[in-house]
Amino acid sequence: MRTWSRPAAALLAVALAAAGCTPAGGSPGPAPAGTPRRASPAGTSPAGARGCGPFPPRHAWAVEVTAAGRIAWQTALATHGTAPAEAISPLPAGPVAVFAQDGTVHGLRLTDGHPLWAWPGGQAVYGMWRWGGLVAVLTGQVGRHARITGLDAATGAVRWVLRLPGNGLLGSQVPTGDGGLAMIRSDGVLQVVSLTDGKVRWARFAGRWPALAAAAGVVMFAMGERLTGYDARTGQIRWTLSGLPGQTQVQVLAGLGLVTSNGSGPYTQTALAAVDPATGRAQWRFDPGSAVTVLADGPAGLAVAIPPGYAGLVLPRSGLAMQKGVTVLNAPGLIDSGYRGELKVLLINHGAEPVELARGERIAQLVVQPVTEVKLVEVDRLAESERGMGGFGSTGA
Repeated sequence: MRTWSRPAAALLAVALAAAGCTPAGGSPGPAPAGTPRRASPAGTSPAGARGCGPFPPRHAWAVEVTAAGRIAWQTALATHGTAPAEAISPLPAGPVAVFAQDGTVHGLRLTDGHPLWAWPGGQAVYGMWRWGGLVAVLTGQVGRHARITGLDAATGAVRWVLRLPGNGLLGSQVPTGDGGLAMIRSDGVLQVVSLTDGKVRWARFAGRWPALAAAAGVVMFAMGERLTGYDARTGQIRWTLSGLPGQTQVQVLAGLGLVTSNGSGPYTQTALAAVDPATGRAQWRFDPGSAVTVLADGPAGLAVAIPPGYAGLVLPRSGLAMQKGVTVLNAPGLIDSGYRGELKVLLINHGAEPVELARGERIAQLVVQPVTEVKLVEVDRLAESERGMGGFGSTGA
């Protein structure tokens, strides 16, 4: 299932695909409720395959669903072969909805699902990104036929093609937010490509490790306990941060680069570090002593106007922490009185099992309390106290 939000009409667009394997003589499962029974020609069992096949027909549809759960329109998409295709999220591009199915990119009219154009990429589609009136499509990511093609979102016409050298790309690709797309080539070269014309802005060797993220005009690359920030426009190194967990991974949540490790074993570092992408400074570090999974910086669907002289503190819910191991990562999260945006809650899962949170479920609690404004006065020395300069542990256990 693939979804996107269409804010102007509060609708969802959903692509459904049904595929299956049944014993010889079996019948394929039913199509999703409310979907047409149009099918592609049935496939046959691969040579030498036993206990599976002949394969039933595969089906795919582009479906728009209203906020009330009603189907606004549905359009059948052609399928090829017997293996399910890579799931690629569709893109809204103005009045056009762009879908990828079995190596073909489809442009559908967003109002009624009418097919406008289809572009046969010839290779499996691994990613799509929109910039202005263009949609960039990555095909054949792993191999010598990897390329990125810029399509006109309105007509499907090819505007540019960038062939990728070597054996394609490593890991995921990351939009830079200014019309660029950052990627790691199979030879370890980090490069940013302009989605406007397909030209390479810059390229430099970084390393063969698929840990990439982008925010605040900076491309962050993590490898070997080190995080490096490159200027998204020029490729110049802005900063380098060392001493991070090994087998480093990086993602962006709540405007910060969150650095974790995907390693395992008794000697793996378990710390989680939050890095300011603009400066490379570590904002905080958190180490529970065990592997952690960052869930999301989910929007709370709530905005508040806290009066001057007060502040809001976002605190964990004890029941959620005790039963599922989920808590607020930066507790207490501080909400200033002047903030008017939507509240966001940064959650972390300390448990060993994945946790699924449903819409409307209580995930945190907000405490509003008065704060005292102080005026700093510079002095030559401070007044004496009983504790004095005694630090950690000076007061006993």
